[in-house]
Order: sequence, then structure tokens, then C-alpha cells
Amino acid sequence: MTQNPFDAFSKEYLADLLAPFGTVERSFEVPGESKFIDVLFLPTNTADTSSIKGLLKQVVSTPSLLEIYSGVPTVDEVSTCLHELFWLREDIVRKANSSDRTLTENDYPQLWILAASLSEPLKKECAVIHKPGFPRGFYHFPSPIIRTIMVSLKDLPSTPNTLWMRVLGRGKTQENAIAEVVALPLSDPRRGPILRMLCAWKLVTIEKNPSLFENAETTTMAYPQIFLDWEAATEERGLRRGQQIGQQIGQQIGGKEKALSIVLRLLHRRIGTMKDALQARVILLSSDQLEDLSEALLDFGVQDDLDRWLNEHPTTQISS
Repeated sequence: MTQNPFDAFSKEYLADLLAPFGTVERSFEVPGESKFIDVLFLPTNTADTSSIKGLLKQVVSTPSLLEIYSGVPTVDEVSTCLHELFWLREDIVRKANSSDRTLTENDYPQLWILAASLSEPLKKECAVIHKPGFPRGFYHFPSPIIRTIMVSLKDLPSTPNTLWMRVLGRGKTQENAIAEVVALPLSDPRRGPILRMLCAWKLVTIEKNPSLFENAETTTMAYPQIFLDWEAATEERGLRRGQQIGQQIGQQIGGKEKALSIVLRLLHRRIGTMKDALQARVILLSSDQLEDLSEALLDFGVQDDLDRWLNEHPTTQISS
């Protein structure tokens, strides 16, 4: 299970990306083990995947485990990921046998390890090789039973097909991906939700823990423009508020931000100081959802109440 400030954003981002095509669980605990799967995706037969292609099509066509690393994973971490993969495989096979159902190739789970980069010693020790038919940066185990693809995000080519993965990268990899997202047409359904989540991650993590990011100052330079574009697209007040955003990026602005400030203060009174992951999810809520939450929180007593409410009111999903 990934443990870093980027964790909340990456899980929220992947959950929203995959939710239209199946069931998504974040931080799924492996029964009987003190292990967690970052994101577990189970496709549904009723999901319409006709509009997607490429790498995302590969992910949503089969049960998938997605593990995200903001750095270089260790051999032990890869081993833990493989343990989770085989646990899920056994569970799927057991359920199929109990219902006398024959499994197809797409019924078996696929593990995706998305890492900022992969070291040469790691690739050598894991004996992974370049995945045939995939761009550079994709590696797999030669044995077909180990259905695992390891991705070095910094090595991916800058193409539309890899953009949704590169947003999860680090340093220049993510900076370039953010610039590409900002450059998307305002009509692109991916643009607004991705920028909104990046803004929430910025407010909750980088501003509070700048020392945890090697290139925090450089990385944050792109965010004033992101705030500008986000507000211009959603509230049509970007130009009027642009200068203020650039001077104070975390400043609360506009109607939604004022509502958010009030809701956060009320939540603090009801349930105390929130975990960063919960606060990030609250920041991602729409204006209407914040209004609903302002009424619901009067019945809250602990943080689990907020968590349950958020699970029942998911944020706007990203279409591919």
C-alpha cells in the first residue's frame, strides 16, 4: 500500500477514471492479511467501453489491481504486489468453481504497477522485459501466469494514449502532463475533473508539506494557471480573479470556496481534525454536494460518518 502525500490524489484520480466501467475500491484490504490494494477494479458486463481504446481499454477489460508509487518501488514492494495478485486470482477461481462457471482469459486479474521510475537493478532482479506491442516504459514478466505490467512513468512517450498515466508521474513528467491537460479543449470531459483533483491535492498536501517534495517550488509554478483555467471553466470568473490566485494560490475565492470554508469549519467542530485524505475528498465536492453535506454533517459524530457520506456521494467522474 503506497504511503505518501500523493496517495489520496492518485487513488481518487484512478477511482474516478475507472468508475464508469465497473466497481472500484480504494485501499482494499486483503482478507486475513495486513495488506492493502491501492485501487481494485472489477469490470461489469453492462459497462459501455465502446468509446475508449488503447491503454485504458486494457485496464478496464479485466479485473485489475493498480499500485501507485511516487518513487522507485523496491523488490519487496513488488513481491507484496504479486502476493495481492495471486490472492485475487485464487479468489476469482474459487468463486467460479463454486458456481460451476468456466473462466475466460479476461476473467483473470491483471496487476498494474505504476511507478515514477523503475531502476535498472529492480528490472534485472525481477527479470522483466519490455512489453511487446506497448510503448517504451512498459515491462512485464515473461511467464504468462504472472499477469503484471510495470510502468516507468518518466519513460513513457508524450502521447494522448499515455496522458492519463503521466499525470501520476513526478517532477517534469507530471509538469508536462499538467501542461497537456491545461491545453485540452474546454469541451474535453477529462479536463475539468483532472484539474479539480490536482488543485485539491495541491491545497491539501504540497501547501502543508512542501518539504516532502523534491521539486516543490518548481512543481507548484504551474498551479496558478490551473486555478485560473479551473475557475474560468466552472464559474466563468477566471480573468477577474486571476491576479489574486497567482498571489495567494491557496486563497479561498468565489462562491464554492466560501461554502467549502464554512463546511470545513463545521466538520472540524463536529468530528475534529480530519485526515488529509478525507479533506481532499471534501474539497473535490461540487457546490451542490457541499450544500447537501452542510445539512448532513449535523448528524455526524466521528470521521467514519463523513467517510460513509462521501462514499455515497461520489465526485464527478472522468470520462475517457
